[in-house]
Amino acid sequence: MLLFVAVVGHLVHDAITERSRPPDIRIESWSTHPGSDGYTVTVRLVNQGGETAADVEVEGELVGADGRREISTATIPYLPGGSAREAGLIFTLDPRESRLTVRPKGYRKP
Repeated sequence: MLLFVAVVGHLVHDAITERSRPPDIRIESWSTHPGSDGYTVTVRLVNQGGETAADVEVEGELVGADGRREISTATIPYLPGGSAREAGLIFTLDPRESRLTVRPKGYRKP
C-alpha cells in the first residue's frame, strides 16, 4: 500500500510541475531532399516544456554563396508538451550549398 501511495504521489507531482512549464520549442534535426519544385528541408521540432503550443511557426532562411536570401515558413497546428512533430520547408536554392538557419518563430496558447 505504501508503495502504491508513493507511486501515485510521484505521478501527481510530475503532472503538476510539468504542465506548469511553458512551451520550450527546440529544433532537433533537419534533412534535405531534392524534389520537383526545389528542395525540401524536413525539420523536427520538439516541445521540451510542459504546456501545449498551438500554431507553432518555424522559419528557415537560406543565404546562398552569391548573397541571395530565401525564406520559407511552416506552421505546426498542435505541439503538446513533451512531444515532437515534423514540418517541411521548401526552397529553390540548394540548402546543401548555402548557409541554412532554422528557428522556431512563435506560437500561441490553445
